[in-house]
Amino acid sequence: MNPEISIVMPVWRPDPVHFRAAIESVLLQSFRAFELIIVEDPSESSGGEIAASFDDDRIHYQVNSSRTSQVEQYNRGLSLARGLYVAAFDADDICEPQRLEIQKDYLDANPEIGGVGCQLLVIDAAGNPSGWRRYPTGAEEVRKALRRMNAIPNPGLMFRRELIELHGGWTAGRNGVARDYEWLSRLSKQGVAFANSDQYLLRYRIHSSSLTRRKVRPTLATTLEVKRQYWTREMDAVDILVFRMEQAFQYLPPALVMTMFRLLRLKRGAPPVA
Repeated sequence: MNPEISIVMPVWRPDPVHFRAAIESVLLQSFRAFELIIVEDPSESSGGEIAASFDDDRIHYQVNSSRTSQVEQYNRGLSLARGLYVAAFDADDICEPQRLEIQKDYLDANPEIGGVGCQLLVIDAAGNPSGWRRYPTGAEEVRKALRRMNAIPNPGLMFRRELIELHGGWTAGRNGVARDYEWLSRLSKQGVAFANSDQYLLRYRIHSSSLTRRKVRPTLATTLEVKRQYWTREMDAVDILVFRMEQAFQYLPPALVMTMFRLLRLKRGAPPVA
C-alpha cells in the first residue's frame, strides 16, 4: 500500500546531530502513513549510517554518484514520491509531532488549496529557542505577499503531488538557490492557491552554515530574478520599495545583509499566544 504522505529531504554534508534529530522528529509524527525519501549528494560526511541506524522501512535513502545540486536532489525525491501529498523538509530542522496530521487535515478540508505551509519557531545550533517568524495565512494574503517575499517556508510546505505532474518541479536558475520561490511564483501565476497554517509546526534551525556568506548574493540575485519574471507588473509602491532595497543589498557585505535579515524578518522571544 502506498503511503499517504511522501517527505522529501535533500542532504549534503549533514551535521550528524542535526540530521539525526531531523529524522527522529519525522518518526515521532502522530500521522504514521508516510515515507521519508532522503536524497544525499556525496561529501566527506555521509549520512548513510545515521539513516540506516533507524531500521525503519519507511525511510528510503538514496545517494547520488556525484555532486549535483539541491534542485536536482529535490526533483529526484519528487520523482520517487508515491504519496498523495508531498512534504518538504530540511536535514537540520525539526518537525513538531502534529505537523503532518495538521497539514494533511487542512488540505483534505480545503480542496481548492494546492499547498499549505506553517509558522516557524526559530532555534539555534544547540536547539535552543531563539525567536519566531509568522507568515500570512489566507490564500489571497499569500499571493499578495509573494510579490514581496517568499511567503511559504519551504521546509514547512506540504502540497498535492499532482501539482508536480501538472506543472513540473523545481527549475535550475542561474544561481541555483531560492528555487522554491520560483516554483511557488510560477504555480501561483498559473492559478494554484497556497496558504499557511496559523500553527507553529516547524523548528527552523539557524546556525553558522545554514545561510553562509557565499549564499547571500546568489540568493538575492535569484529573488530579484523571480520578481522580475513574475511579479513586477503587480507590484504596489511598498513592493517596489522592497525590490529597490534588495537591489541595494547586493552591494553590501554579506554579513551585514544576514544581520539585517534577522532583524527585519525574525522576532525574538516566544511567539504571542493566540
